[in-house]
Amino acid sequence: MADFERLARIVIMRRAELGFSQEELARRMGAAESSVARVESGQYATDVQTLKRLARALRGRALIGIRTL
Repeated sequence: MADFERLARIVIMRRAELGFSQEELARRMGAAESSVARVESGQYATDVQTLKRLARALRGRALIGIRTL
C-alpha cells in the first residue's frame, strides 16, 4: 500500500471515529472541503503544514521522520 493510501485510510477512520464530515474536518483545519477529499482519495501528496493542520483537527499529531535502512 502506498503512503498516500495509508494516510487516506487513517484520515477516513479517524474522521469517522470523531463523527466529523469532510466539511467539518475542513472547517477545523481552516481549509476547503476539496482538500480533505483529495487527501482521502489516496491519490495526492500533501505538504507538511497541511499534514500538521490535519492531525490537529483530528485530535492527533503528525509524526514525520526518516528510518535507516
